[in-house]
Amino acid sequence: MVRRTVMPIVSILGRKKTGKTTFAEKAIRSLAESGYRVGYLKHTDHEMDTDVKGKDTWRGSTAGAVVVVGSTPSQTFVVNKRGIGTIEELIALFEPKVDLVITEGFNQLFKDREDVPKIVIVGDPEGLEWAKTFKGVMALVGPAAKSTGGVPVMSEREAIVKAKEYVENTLEVKRDYEKLPWFDCGYCGFKDCLGFARALARKEVEIEGCRMKEEGISLKVGGREVRMKDFVQSIIRKAVLGMASSLKDVEIKGDESVEVSIKRKKE
Repeated sequence: MVRRTVMPIVSILGRKKTGKTTFAEKAIRSLAESGYRVGYLKHTDHEMDTDVKGKDTWRGSTAGAVVVVGSTPSQTFVVNKRGIGTIEELIALFEPKVDLVITEGFNQLFKDREDVPKIVIVGDPEGLEWAKTFKGVMALVGPAAKSTGGVPVMSEREAIVKAKEYVENTLEVKRDYEKLPWFDCGYCGFKDCLGFARALARKEVEIEGCRMKEEGISLKVGGREVRMKDFVQSIIRKAVLGMASSLKDVEIKGDESVEVSIKRKKE
């Protein structure tokens, strides 16, 4: 069973001095005012040190600690000396604290990722040519933006509205994905559970199309539901019904609803 990360990511790209951060700030503010918990992930080619030389956290880091966490009553910061290689690892730092992540930069990391929508800020003709090298561009924004390759030119406000639509659609997929067993069995006709969840969000299929939920067997441990493959559900069903049928005054026909609760013995 593999649970995939379903997190709305909106990538803001642009060459230097085009206003990327200013636009990111506007997008973050608008999304936050709409009630979303927003994460912000910034990439820079320049080395920077967020710790302060001589402070306790700096001393722990220089002594050899790989990860240092500093916490105050109002904020917490993390210093990872080894860095993080993939976008999935970076996004994992935000879960489950945020609903979406706005990223700025990461030109090479996102360049060929069609699944990550991008808003490119175009400040000059060279920037327009630069924008053509990216896949998955949602909108072009800026004084030198011109529609190219079917990518629309939008105002800042229009691009933010478009981003909100994407966020809400992705969160709907996430809500449907959480209902599924995450086995990627393919019995539903889709490659994986995420593909089925996307079809659910588009109202193209019904939840009953997931065959893993057909047996109606549910297992909860400590209040948390445990997903099971169909053959595991079948084994549990036969074992429980078989044991129940051996009990006095119990008649099992096979279509009964049976509940078993195991509680911790009090000390």
